[in-house]
Amino acid sequence: APLVMNLTRPERVQPAPGVLHVVPANGGGVDRCVRDLCRWRASDAIVHVTDTQHVLEWPGSGTFVPLDAALLSDLALGGNWGRPAAVHAHSTAAPVRQFCQTLCGATGVPWVLTLHDIGFTEPAASPFEREQRLRFARAAAARTAPSAYIVDVVQRSLDGAPCRLVENGVDHWADASPGTTCAAAPEGCFSIAVIGAIGEHKGLNTLLEFAVHLPPTLRVVIIGYTAQQLLPGWAVPDRVWMHGVFEPCDLPTLVRRYAVQWAFFPPGVPESYSYALSDAWLAGLPVAVPD
Repeated sequence: APLVMNLTRPERVQPAPGVLHVVPANGGGVDRCVRDLCRWRASDAIVHVTDTQHVLEWPGSGTFVPLDAALLSDLALGGNWGRPAAVHAHSTAAPVRQFCQTLCGATGVPWVLTLHDIGFTEPAASPFEREQRLRFARAAAARTAPSAYIVDVVQRSLDGAPCRLVENGVDHWADASPGTTCAAAPEGCFSIAVIGAIGEHKGLNTLLEFAVHLPPTLRVVIIGYTAQQLLPGWAVPDRVWMHGVFEPCDLPTLVRRYAVQWAFFPPGVPESYSYALSDAWLAGLPVAVPD
């Protein structure tokens, strides 16, 4: 069984000198990218950070260690985190910054930063928070981004600081899992698919307005879920059906079941590397996307 511990006293929690990937606890494409990296680098570990708790994970062994965030300084200064080869930050959010600065300050290990999206220049952030994100990005030993668009934003925001393009990429799927099901789905065709987790920042409101104006013969299936609804059901009665959570390798089967002809990506915040777009292409779908 996986080891699960709640450390209330300093103990060594980093057994190998791999790279420690630091991620915010909100999943999505960042989590998928990091897990791809850890499949190739068995000694790497992931730490999921929040304001109050960090969870250290070794994906190769299914081991998890929850830690009170207040213990971070004591554990780092006491050497109990060991000495990773490097710390790889995957966000500029405050909990990620604090973790990296504390651990790297105590160990002398450098941190590198991948900027997966434009959150580091978030206009809604306070001027202080925005400056802290930019300062953290400047201080990284190296920066990467998964698209030329984000690289350009980084260089303009950081006064020409170097940022290397490293596209995430996807492996072709194995066969669909035998558990693929659409038991709750209504009968008939859903010509248009929207793929992935769709929130307001991903164009959810635009999608719902768009669907209302389609002719009755064109219905939409969300292969995924929305910020408002997780379980299968109608998002808009007789217009937009929500399938729910799925495995990417099951997408071709779902496309056939719903008789999807093309995928639609509603306008939202600017994207970087889009796993959902790669998944749509791998499933053989043409797509309509914002520029």
